[in-house]
Amino acid sequence: MVGRRLLGAWRRVRDRSVPEAVFLQPDAAWRYGGPEAIPERIMPVSDWAATLAGSSVRLVLSGALTQQILVEDPATPLADEEAVRGWGRHQFIHYHGRPAEQWALAAWHDASQRGVAAVSGIDLGALRREAEQHRIVLRAIQPWWAVALHAAGAEVPALMLAPAAELWLVEGAQVTRLRSGLGRLTGIEQHWLDRADVRALADLLGSLQVDGAQAWVHGYGLDENGVEALPARRLGSLSGSRPAPRWLGT
Repeated sequence: MVGRRLLGAWRRVRDRSVPEAVFLQPDAAWRYGGPEAIPERIMPVSDWAATLAGSSVRLVLSGALTQQILVEDPATPLADEEAVRGWGRHQFIHYHGRPAEQWALAAWHDASQRGVAAVSGIDLGALRREAEQHRIVLRAIQPWWAVALHAAGAEVPALMLAPAAELWLVEGAQVTRLRSGLGRLTGIEQHWLDRADVRALADLLGSLQVDGAQAWVHGYGLDENGVEALPARRLGSLSGSRPAPRWLGT
């Protein structure tokens, strides 16, 4: 599955210790102690490295900190990962302008599928230097959509087996739409809601959902009033301020 293949993006392995999971948002960092533990918010977010000094860490980035693009045509002539990254850089610059020239990129592949993930909302080099100063071993830096896709596919196999399926990942007003068919990821899109509530999400789903596609929704940060109007299956609550532990791979 694509989610599993992308989990090692930007990875640096130095030891075999079990890493702590940390979910990083633009204005918050959450420390996940395990599947049964309540995530602990690190405040201020700038203290995340000092709080975890000496630890082994798997850092998961919220959708607000990343961009992604999929090579939709398997026949696109890209010989290796360097070529895929170059193609991705060109695409990101085309859509996002000169700031994309500085983004850290990671190419990924899964059988015939290829794509590029970018860190756009933080300085990855500065983050790594800060981790080194606090003796943190960064075992992996992962985009949340890939982690959540893997977790959702394990919990709901139909998501990756259906002829047409969609997973909508909500983070407040930001939505990442993942489209798949028979186990192959066919599209990654980012959208913004007019307001962070279920009715706005229902309107977006109604306008974009492909006829006949099975749809699932997961995430956090939404007002769930009117959830009965949602034309998709919920994978847990959509409220709260961060993902539940099982959706962070813990």
